[in-house]
Amino acid sequence: MTKVLPRILLPLTVFAAGRHSNTISVFAINPETGKLTFQRKSSINLPSPMCILLTE
Repeated sequence: MTKVLPRILLPLTVFAAGRHSNTISVFAINPETGKLTFQRKSSINLPSPMCILLTE
């Protein structure tokens, strides 16, 4: 299963694969402090994600 996310998210975003929760969670990066903020309603449910590959 492939999910496509808007390209605008990529420079200031971290994606975290949760192998045991079967989700990919999205965090915004504050460019000034580097602080990560969990983005509610942006988690993606996938069966056993192990790795995230970003391509153009």
